[in-house]
Amino acid sequence: MPISSCGTASKGWRKAQSIAAAVYPRRVIGAALRRGAFAIVLAHNHPNGNVSPTDQDKLLTRAIVLAAEAVNARVVDHLIVSAQETFSFRKAGLL
Repeated sequence: MPISSCGTASKGWRKAQSIAAAVYPRRVIGAALRRGAFAIVLAHNHPNGNVSPTDQDKLLTRAIVLAAEAVNARVVDHLIVSAQETFSFRKAGLL
């Protein structure tokens, strides 16, 4: 099964400001569908080192999960990484 990246702040996602990037569920799901994916792992970094999900992280994850379900795909996990830690939505019971 091939693994591919769906986008970065400079490809597929529009950079909103230096500390945030605008992510559109429609684009994430569209990129996954173009690649024939049926499972999706989301990942992004928190450069400040705090990997706790923000309210926006939780809201966006839920929106992408719902969009994926609508096309019979599944979000397997959403990872937030820093130089020292990784947070998993799945392990935390948020998926």
